[in-house]
Amino acid sequence: MAKAKKLPSGNWSCQAYSHTVTVNGKQKRVYERFTAPTRKDAEYLAAEFQMNKSRRSSTETMTVAQAIESYIDSKSNILSPSTIKSYRSLQRNHYHDIGKIPLQKLTRQMVQREFNLYAASLSPKTCRNLHGLLSAALEMYHPDFRLKTNMPKKTKNEIHIPTEVELQCLLSRSRGTPLFLPIILAFSMGLRRGEICGLRWKDINLEKHTIHVHTSLVQNEKKEWVEKPPKTYAGNRILDIPPFVYDELEKLYPEQKNSRITDLMPDNITNMFPGLLRRSGLRHFRFHDLRHYYASIMLANNVPDKYAMKRMGHATNSMLKNVYQHIITQKDQEVTVVMNNFFLDISNNATQNATRKKRNLDFSRFPERRRWDSNPRTV
Repeated sequence: MAKAKKLPSGNWSCQAYSHTVTVNGKQKRVYERFTAPTRKDAEYLAAEFQMNKSRRSSTETMTVAQAIESYIDSKSNILSPSTIKSYRSLQRNHYHDIGKIPLQKLTRQMVQREFNLYAASLSPKTCRNLHGLLSAALEMYHPDFRLKTNMPKKTKNEIHIPTEVELQCLLSRSRGTPLFLPIILAFSMGLRRGEICGLRWKDINLEKHTIHVHTSLVQNEKKEWVEKPPKTYAGNRILDIPPFVYDELEKLYPEQKNSRITDLMPDNITNMFPGLLRRSGLRHFRFHDLRHYYASIMLANNVPDKYAMKRMGHATNSMLKNVYQHIITQKDQEVTVVMNNFFLDISNNATQNATRKKRNLDFSRFPERRRWDSNPRTV
């Protein structure tokens, strides 16, 4: 590694080899110079240049498919197992044509043609996932390439929020089955299926009536269910247990508290839930929609965003606003009606007051005004 030298100005300078040129038949090495206020910063800039130069030279023959695979490998210990699994699936099932092209020969037109084909058969969300993975790989292995692709417009999925009647029917049908506990934790506390399956009895504090949500079951590349911490700090949360949920947990609370509260895996819940709906005579909706029900109840009852975010395990309110916009719009309309009626009352009262004679006005609350009226100044 090159060493930095101190300049008369007080700054530090460090050189890094760039390339070789031929001058008058002789080869000459060309260096890049990096100047910074400290030795450490100067040497860091030089080292970064060398690393990027090495990366560029190693990618001269790399194809798009190889870049994507290398990118996923580089993130395998950083991203969650479920994210890596989804990346592997995208890599395995797509990029067949564009994947053969060397990075140095890739053009925007090639990328656009590829995604035009995707748009004809895949959902907008899948297209965006494919584009995001390709963009990340190019950013790492071909940073000079700038993607500019026209993508299909986003479509907003309709969210079905179960009614109270549907929930009552669901609870009645599921009681005594393995799905009962996951259902009540989802609709009354907003837990995700992975969070429910990751809960252990030791996470439940019956004395304080709380549940500590701090882990989730996710599927890795080998399709094994493994524990992982939440994606964000907000996912690690302590929630108060509703009384009726507390009663059910108390009945089941075992002596061995290290075991999970359910033997079901997340995919078991997903696969068993439609059958329960059919037996209950209910239309199809997802198990995750029970979580949407919980969020909708909070929004409908004007629970502040800060507390709703904490209970749902959201780091920001963007998800809350985007997913439940229809509920917010409905509440906005209700607030608009209330505000309009309020101002209408003010307007009506003002019209009535304007018809009163001045002698009927009460100036007792305005002593200054009364003094001015009784002692008018002459100009």
